[in-house]
Amino acid sequence: MASYGWVFIDTDILSTIAGPTGSLQFRTSNSELSGTYSAMFATASSTTVIGATSSHYFDDYGHTFGSEVLHITGNVTISGTLEATQYHTNIVSSSIVHSSGSTRFGNSADDTHEFSGSTYMSSLGSDSQEVLRLNSHASSGGSSLIIDHNDVDVVAMQIDTANTVATALDIDANSITTAAVLDISAAGLTSGQAIRVRENSGDTSARQVFLLEQDNVAAINATALKVQSDGGKIGIQLDKNYESTNASTVVGLSVDLDKTGGSTTDNTIYGIEVDMDNATADAGQNTMIGISLTPTLTHNSDAGTAVTKGAQIVSTGGTNGTSTAFGLDVTTTGADTNIGISLTVDDGGTDIKLNSSADSGDYFKIETTTHGATTLTTVDDDAAAADLTMTIDGDIIVGPEGGDFRPSSDGTINLGTASYRWANLHTADLHLKNDRGDWTIIEEAEYLTVTNNLTGKRYKLLMEELEDDD
Repeated sequence: MASYGWVFIDTDILSTIAGPTGSLQFRTSNSELSGTYSAMFATASSTTVIGATSSHYFDDYGHTFGSEVLHITGNVTISGTLEATQYHTNIVSSSIVHSSGSTRFGNSADDTHEFSGSTYMSSLGSDSQEVLRLNSHASSGGSSLIIDHNDVDVVAMQIDTANTVATALDIDANSITTAAVLDISAAGLTSGQAIRVRENSGDTSARQVFLLEQDNVAAINATALKVQSDGGKIGIQLDKNYESTNASTVVGLSVDLDKTGGSTTDNTIYGIEVDMDNATADAGQNTMIGISLTPTLTHNSDAGTAVTKGAQIVSTGGTNGTSTAFGLDVTTTGADTNIGISLTVDDGGTDIKLNSSADSGDYFKIETTTHGATTLTTVDDDAAAADLTMTIDGDIIVGPEGGDFRPSSDGTINLGTASYRWANLHTADLHLKNDRGDWTIIEEAEYLTVTNNLTGKRYKLLMEELEDDD
């Protein structure tokens, strides 16, 4: 009997030893040992092969993978731990199911793991574990994830989520102070968009497609949204479309500004502030418009009432302290010709209308028509008390180019009343005319003449000189 470590072979009872050279021998009968290509060891290459079916298979393994390797054909089940310095997988034609345990790759920060082809990850459990988690060391010096996508006509990164009440993409960047949480560079754009948000839900619930919240009241110098446009003719464009047959109030842009917190210092609050500058034009006609409003309302059929307002301003002041409220405050300066307010209204319309807050039926209006002819009208809808009162801190100076300052009708309007008379009347010649006569009084150097305009006769008024003490 020969003894080799823990193997004991009794050669006296063996009559036959069969199988390929290098095959692992198994007892087939009381006096026979036999081996096959299923378990081979080549001493020349120190190669062990398990599961081969032919010498050709064995030769291929030995030649392809070099020496001192273990080749197994078929399935291997390991109940313990498999440890290896290097792990190479050349062909995987079936899925691998792990019943339990975790997988770790690498043991130092400079390890690199490369995958060719597609990688599919799926969560098999119902717990809250992440399907993929990337942890970067504080001193790694590199990005946790880089996607280098080179196919020009497919999506580089796609998120297909079945979420209904949870956020699809959540970025927690509470440690960032001076950097950007999200930085998008799109220097090659032509007719595309750097960011596009498309929401096509038909649900009628109230919601916001884009919600930007800066909700820390202590951040008094933070700007919630800033748009900087150095190119392009339009900085911000809002294209609002609404289609409904129900009664509704539709708003294109709504600004709700509330200043809270008690303060004893000066405050200036703007709902909308527009600052425009152009100091580079050299020639041509250049027109700058701070705010342009062009509302158009037309009914589809000749029915109903259409009311269009270019602008509606409601300015409300308080009564505490000393309060002044302006509905419209306009300052125009710096030009060769400065115009505070310029109105163009279709001929026959009212250019300016001032309504009484005490009675909506009482108002004052100004109308301008052809040749600049202007009419001032006061209206009292239930009486005739719509007086036009002028309190002038100075003189009333009238300079009609036509030469006349006249009433609207002949012989029906008085100049003064029995209770309210003019103190002095200064005229050149005095013309008197009623339904009975027509006279003109003319001042000569030493006397007055009276002319009867009906007969043409002239008369000299006889006047007696008075002494100073008369």
